[in-house]
Amino acid sequence: MNLSLFRFFRAPASLALAGRGVQYATQFGLVLIVPKVMVPEAYVQFSLVMPLAFLGMTLVYGWLAGSMFRHVHELLAASDTRFRQTVTFYYGVTAISLVLGYLVTSFYVDSIYHLVPMILLAAALKAGILRILNGAERYRFFLVANLGFAVSLVIFLLMCWRGRQEDIAQFLLIYALIDIVLGLAFWKLAGVFVFSPRPKFDKAVVKRYLHYGIPLVMNNIAVWVVSMSDRYMLSFWETPTRVADYILSYQLGGSVITIPMAFVMAVVFPKAIRLDRDEGQDAALKYIYAVLGLYLRYITLILILACAIVIPFKFYFYPEYEFNPLIIIIIVLAHVIYGLSQFYNKEFELDGRTLVITRGIGLGGGLNIALNLLLIPVWGGVGAAMATLIAYCVSVYYVRSARSHKFSIT
Repeated sequence: MNLSLFRFFRAPASLALAGRGVQYATQFGLVLIVPKVMVPEAYVQFSLVMPLAFLGMTLVYGWLAGSMFRHVHELLAASDTRFRQTVTFYYGVTAISLVLGYLVTSFYVDSIYHLVPMILLAAALKAGILRILNGAERYRFFLVANLGFAVSLVIFLLMCWRGRQEDIAQFLLIYALIDIVLGLAFWKLAGVFVFSPRPKFDKAVVKRYLHYGIPLVMNNIAVWVVSMSDRYMLSFWETPTRVADYILSYQLGGSVITIPMAFVMAVVFPKAIRLDRDEGQDAALKYIYAVLGLYLRYITLILILACAIVIPFKFYFYPEYEFNPLIIIIIVLAHVIYGLSQFYNKEFELDGRTLVITRGIGLGGGLNIALNLLLIPVWGGVGAAMATLIAYCVSVYYVRSARSHKFSIT
């Protein structure tokens, strides 16, 4: 019995589950605990600077991150170092540039926004290595890396809890530096970074990655516009406390769907890549659409349960924030619908037609900005939530309509 349990916890599937559990528990912790250890005004500052860093990460590293995940087996192939040397060269040059940018702006920008380059670099190193380890199915290392990054988050939360709210910039810098050190160590230990006296920058590798990844960059920017721009626009018309309420409602209502969905896709997509490699794209897509069928079967139940969890949770655990349950309901519905795109997108990711995904979310992003300008001055946070819902509906409909493979969904 004990031996069976020991074998179970050493099995790849168990290690993968544990690693993903730590990863998404950490994300939930960030969403749930940060608003409790910060006053609403500091929470607004934190919630405005972090998305800018992730937007920067998309612009600088987005083309590379998606390509590394899709072609992870080529990247880690022992017989060919071109991919690893090119990735090492690019990360090295951009890292030096970002650190210099931080040092220069720290003298001229007297606000928390001068930390964006460092947070950007930390997020790029962290997200990159976790995607590579997950895609390569190196689950023991994946678990260790997630545990390391979870410790850095705990340190940050403890500093926010025990320290002064006006020191939030210092806490964020320490958090970023810890993640940078951990990220560099994990990249090196994973064998991705290849340091040589004359590092190579293979143009063929870059061209291939750009072809696959650039549409994903535009896609991620459009996602950022739909999911993040409303909080910046809302801050022009609403008080900081109402902006804080909207951000917290969005974080809770969105995360209750997106984080479990990310967990599901972290299981589904590596298997789909393996099926695509071993049996062909049809086999991979049949598997993806079989999982989609389950999601559609329980989509109403998912919506009801998510609202039933988030609404009382926010009311009882965050009494210092304003409360508007209608915003939560709209945001949850928006993310339940957008969850469909996680499945429909995979056809275009597998066959390299990532531009279709970009067009869909780009259409939604443009519509979102226009609707925010129309609805926020009239309805405030409710208007911002409605703009998000409509934008996601249009985006998902566009991508679904562009499919070439019409498998039955059961």
